[in-house]
Amino acid sequence: AETLFPGLTVVESHTFRVTRDADIELAEDEANDLLTAIAEQVRQRRSGTAAVRLEVSKTMPEYLVKLLMNSLDLDPDDVYSLRRPLNIPDFMELYKIEARGLKDAPFTTRTIPEFAPDEDVFDAIRKQDLMVHHPFDSFSNSVVRFIAAAAVDPKVLAIKITLYRAGGKSPVVAALKHAAENGKDVTAFVELKARFDEENNIIWARELEQAGAHVIYGVMGLKTHSKIAMVVRREQNKLRTYLHFSTGNYNQVSARIYTDIGYFTAREEFATDAIHLFNFLTGYSHRRKWENLIVAPINLRQKLIEMIHREIEHHTAENPGFIWVKMNSLVDEEIIKALYKASQKGVQIRLLIRGICCLRPGIPGVSETIEVRSIIGRFLEHTRIFFFKNGGAEEHYISSADWMPRNLDRRVELMVPIAEPRLKDCLKNILNIYWQDNVKSRRLLADGSYERLQPIEGEPEFNAQNYFLKDMRNRSKPHSPRRRKQA
Repeated sequence: AETLFPGLTVVESHTFRVTRDADIELAEDEANDLLTAIAEQVRQRRSGTAAVRLEVSKTMPEYLVKLLMNSLDLDPDDVYSLRRPLNIPDFMELYKIEARGLKDAPFTTRTIPEFAPDEDVFDAIRKQDLMVHHPFDSFSNSVVRFIAAAAVDPKVLAIKITLYRAGGKSPVVAALKHAAENGKDVTAFVELKARFDEENNIIWARELEQAGAHVIYGVMGLKTHSKIAMVVRREQNKLRTYLHFSTGNYNQVSARIYTDIGYFTAREEFATDAIHLFNFLTGYSHRRKWENLIVAPINLRQKLIEMIHREIEHHTAENPGFIWVKMNSLVDEEIIKALYKASQKGVQIRLLIRGICCLRPGIPGVSETIEVRSIIGRFLEHTRIFFFKNGGAEEHYISSADWMPRNLDRRVELMVPIAEPRLKDCLKNILNIYWQDNVKSRRLLADGSYERLQPIEGEPEFNAQNYFLKDMRNRSKPHSPRRRKQA
């Protein structure tokens, strides 16, 4: 402090931290050029926006807190007095210290046998549906290789992809640029409004355009959050469509630290829906009926409510209903009420919700059959898997969407059914393994607090993420982890 204020006597010092509103306010219908308008908003964000929160150290006297409040135009409800360091990310500096014993052991991702270097990617997908579980299965040797192979394959005519967060120096973007330069018809649906990635997205959107790709900046009034890549290939005088769906972004960096599911298929029944989805994104389709894909904001909310109510209808004492879900957040009021109703009818409901959960489990007469757990570990749990027993005709889905109003009503999202029995077993096994975690798992209680799960007497500790890491090194079967006993 004496260095900052030479010649003055420092009487006392305290820390504070200001959070500013980083949301971009944009009237899309009034913007002549969306890219230019977003770029201008990003510049304005740097120059300072309205404060929305003030954090102060517990020792700060009241007169200083009021001085800061008045300067920042904040109310008492916007002030948080804390007994801890106020900028936790500063501690990442400690990670630079050479102390291997204090850090997670490095790991090498697995390449599934079907994507081995001597295998043809399109032959492998055409033979059977394939699934990868990131970060345990390689993103580079599956997703990036899929796009890169399409970029150089003379039989490939077109590539279409949705890009929400691709990050900087993206190998996916590089492959798309290469494809466009090779004369492929490349269409990228870029979401310029992806929060805090706007600048990255502007940079590589312009790069794609310069390479000859057709870049579309989403649907007016909606964010394009779906994760889909489509490759159209000419084979024996007919066109075949190859698809990749994912729960996570086309981002190589986050693919190393987020858990996500990727699904490759050449099923013809998905191709028509995929084409209509891309037409919807360009504004050339207003399709309301979808054969296989479930799309927000068109029919995803309605379908989820219907499937929850279907569990109620199928539920009997002899054949009880069962819903098992893994996702990031559960906020939507209508869906929560439907889950409460299902619980009151006796349907068993297991929810793996890593982040925000507005549902309260275990309330007598309301949610007694619902259990909610959150797993916080080395990797950020980002997979979205939905299971509905459906009276025995089990249905499994992966999705880009959480059960939140923003996902169901204000974003373009996908929920994709998984039909292949082998892959359905894989998804159920993943859910089962996570449910057995008693090291990194916390249970949500009826009062809104969480308790950490502990191994019951005689039970060994079980860390789900460590299990997947160990299994990644040892398993020989493609696609499906070695199974533990079903819970």
